[in-house]
Amino acid sequence: MDRDDEKLSDHLVAAAICTFRYHAAVNELLFIRFIRTIRRFTRWSNVCYSNTNCEMVFAETLGQYSQIGTFILVLAFMGTLSRERMNGESVWLLIKPVSYTSYLLAKYMTAFTVTTVSFLAGIAVTLVYIIQLFGTLSMSALLFSIFAYWLWLMFVVSVTVTFSALMKRQIVAGGLALGIIFLLQIISSLFHQQVLWLPATLVDLAVQFEHEGSTVPIALTIITMGMLVYGAVQYMKRTDWLV
Repeated sequence: MDRDDEKLSDHLVAAAICTFRYHAAVNELLFIRFIRTIRRFTRWSNVCYSNTNCEMVFAETLGQYSQIGTFILVLAFMGTLSRERMNGESVWLLIKPVSYTSYLLAKYMTAFTVTTVSFLAGIAVTLVYIIQLFGTLSMSALLFSIFAYWLWLMFVVSVTVTFSALMKRQIVAGGLALGIIFLLQIISSLFHQQVLWLPATLVDLAVQFEHEGSTVPIALTIITMGMLVYGAVQYMKRTDWLV
């Protein structure tokens, strides 16, 4: 059953990545056609849009990341530790003079780096189209929006890798991670004014370009991420994690 679960997970990850790539390719083709249409019927130099329109387009882009990106991240990293634990690879690594803390931090940093590079690459391509079609954005608002959403993605990765450390089966780890993340988003949307401190509030702050009231959710998100890492390390140390 374990091998069947692992094969099923591999197929799900491959299918999700292919879907994401197809979606990105289609969007890029639509953008190119849109640009060509504008060049045919208008003069490029006379196309002017306000900063508000630029922010709206960028917010819509982040909304697409929120819908697809969360699912892709969980699928990509739900087997970060559980897969090596099931295959016995972690035993060979930890037999060497490698501590649980170093081993786990390496996994977190790898996931953070991959997510950061992918996110920034996608944002860079998006900004090229937005600047060409709609004009420039406020630099301070843009940087805050990127930072707030990046921090949310880091939180998603932290939750996923932590559950991967706690659960032996990656399917279970992925399901629990998705459940927690979607629950936070639902609570944030239903009781927004009452739960402004939740990490899920970062998505709204990023989309709305709001600096005010961002200190508490940013600080609590960073603290929660640290607690997740610390809790995972202590769990690995105090239990028969390799068994």
